[in-house]
Amino acid sequence: MVQLAMPCLFRGPVQTSSPRRPMEIDKFQPFVLDLYTQLGQVQRDIGSLTAGQQAMTEQLRQQESQMRESESRIIHAMDQFEARLTARVDKVESDLSGRIQSTEDKLSVMKDRVNRVFWATGGGGVVLGLALGWRPILARAASLLGT
Repeated sequence: MVQLAMPCLFRGPVQTSSPRRPMEIDKFQPFVLDLYTQLGQVQRDIGSLTAGQQAMTEQLRQQESQMRESESRIIHAMDQFEARLTARVDKVESDLSGRIQSTEDKLSVMKDRVNRVFWATGGGGVVLGLALGWRPILARAASLLGT
């Protein structure tokens, strides 16, 4: 009597011969062994697919983690760039407002000087006009203007 141990297919040992049916199961033995081999292969395939799926899941997790890290680095770099750009713009605005104020101050000083010269010249012209008469002064002014 031969006993085969196939726990996944049968609940106990299989007897290949019996007093009532001698060797009847022997004709099914190659089929059963082939089926058992195929089931083993299917189990191995399922195991490898499961392991592959787990590896892919882990790879996806790592890639997601890398993407989050890259995103945070990009956001940090953009924030730093924006801060530097804002600081530069503020500095340029400050420099320009300083230059504008300086130019306005210089223009004001020049305007005051021109006004003083104008009033001094005008006052001198009036004094000369009173002293010499208006006709020679007007003729001289006309000759200076080119008329």
